[in-house]
Amino acid sequence: MKPEDLSVDELRELIRRKEQSEEKKEGAEESKGVVVDRDFVVQRDTTSGGSKKQPVKGGKNTWTDKGEHKDIDTPEYEPSTRSRPATHRVNKVCHVCGKKFEIVASLISGEFMRCDSCIG
Repeated sequence: MKPEDLSVDELRELIRRKEQSEEKKEGAEESKGVVVDRDFVVQRDTTSGGSKKQPVKGGKNTWTDKGEHKDIDTPEYEPSTRSRPATHRVNKVCHVCGKKFEIVASLISGEFMRCDSCIG
């Protein structure tokens, strides 16, 4: 519904209702000790007990475990065999401190290896 479609009397009635609802909201906020200005600045009454911080209190735990999907059965299967070879470690000497250490062969890159303590 557009404002152009309404008569002058209907528009006045809408404005009156809107002003009444705003007055009710302001009255409710003032009763709580909260005032909101036209600039949207919130002013709270610090003397009332409602604006103080209060600790959070937990209630009784009412959650119960009912399980999940009891109608679904896991089929019997035979797991596949592991065909991956074991990792191969290589002994290296740190070119900074001279300490001997082991490292996985696939991680070696370059000639000058550093041990973990010299890296950082």
